[in-house]
Amino acid sequence: DTPSDTLSKEGLQSIVDDKEQVNTLSTKDLRNLFKFRADTPSDTHDKLRCERCRIIRDDGDERGAKVLPKKLKACQELLEQMMLLEDARKFLCPLNPENFGVSVEHYKSKVKQPIDLGAIKKKVSNLIKSRYENVSQFSKDVNRVFANVAKVWTPGQEIADDSRRLQSWWLDKWAELVPVLMTMQPDDDESVSQSEKNNDDPSMLNTRSDDFQEQIGMPEEEDMRNWSHHHSTDTVDDPVFRAAMRGFNSVSFVFGLEVTWSLIQEKEQEQEERKAMEELEVMQELEAKGSEANIDVLELDKSECQADPSNIEESHGKNESDCTVLNATDISSTLECAY
Repeated sequence: DTPSDTLSKEGLQSIVDDKEQVNTLSTKDLRNLFKFRADTPSDTHDKLRCERCRIIRDDGDERGAKVLPKKLKACQELLEQMMLLEDARKFLCPLNPENFGVSVEHYKSKVKQPIDLGAIKKKVSNLIKSRYENVSQFSKDVNRVFANVAKVWTPGQEIADDSRRLQSWWLDKWAELVPVLMTMQPDDDESVSQSEKNNDDPSMLNTRSDDFQEQIGMPEEEDMRNWSHHHSTDTVDDPVFRAAMRGFNSVSFVFGLEVTWSLIQEKEQEQEERKAMEELEVMQELEAKGSEANIDVLELDKSECQADPSNIEESHGKNESDCTVLNATDISSTLECAY
């Protein structure tokens, strides 16, 4: 999942706590929970297929495309620094495994995606058509250089030790660069944040703008469709969070769940009203069934009398002392007298 999503621990736990799901949850599924997708503000929000947020225009792709050259330039500078190191000399161009005691056949059986620092430099500097679409693709290629070495050679061998030292240097420098990349803004004037142009910007005044969706009632932890949805940190409910994130774009989407005493009371009242309505519906259904049963009995009695009227006359003759008047309009009374 994108690191920009603010997720509920309880909501995530409610998904994983299903024992059947736990048994079928693969390593790939777990890895995808923490997979970064640069082409969307929130892949979790995408999966919800939220109808409410369709009215909000997301310019993340446009802004990302504008700032990408600047980010790749920083990546290129770091790569060029690494290529000057002594430990990088073996990885500047495609490896010849036979120079390091391994046959070409064995190398190809282990390494399916060979790559070198020289090829990465051409790609990051746009010298070839196959360019990087985001910085994560760049970092994956660099890490693949070290991973390929580890698949073929073991620690203690010269090439493996060079790779390990170079990888350690890379990880330290990349960890320093990532926060810088995450906060980069496009250089053109149109992309300058409104907080720098206008002092009345909501984020500068620590107030909320309008491009968000409010929370609906008091939703359950797993009901994220009804949480509040924010495409910008300056719309979240918490003023402290808004102030802390002012001027940063490292968070692209926020799910918000506000829990207050008033909302809890409203939810309890709604549940009580819903329960009362359900009980009323059950009572009405039972009454309706009772009325239908009485009508069925009456119709049955009428049909018996119409089928053989002599039954009524015969019964009436035998029980004159009990029923001396035959009221044709009251068949039910006649039947009581007859039997």
